[in-house]
Amino acid sequence: MKNRKNIVSLLVVLILMVSTVALFTGCDHIYKQKLVGVWEVKKITVDGKSMEFPLDAMGSKTHTYVYFTADGKHGRAVKVTGAPVPAMEGLFKADDEVDYAIKGNKISIKTVLRKLPLS
Repeated sequence: MKNRKNIVSLLVVLILMVSTVALFTGCDHIYKQKLVGVWEVKKITVDGKSMEFPLDAMGSKTHTYVYFTADGKHGRAVKVTGAPVPAMEGLFKADDEVDYAIKGNKISIKTVLRKLPLS
């Protein structure tokens, strides 16, 4: 009976190990295939007015990133560091993905209001 418990315990541990490895390597592979690039935003200028990044507020820093996927989608993520409350720190997806197109050395990102050409 004791030998049977040891075998069952060993099988459970092996199944958990294989499942964990398959989960992390499989998801990472799919995610890397879809992701084309990530840029960290350092400065935004609209109508002659500029904003520098990362943003500093109450001792925390907010870094902003834009990412592009192989299927023509663009999204934004923010990373908060140094927050006074640990639950407020981390990497967060900021909004829904929108379409983008590349033509020459410009990227046109479709927004709710208009397309923004980036050089």
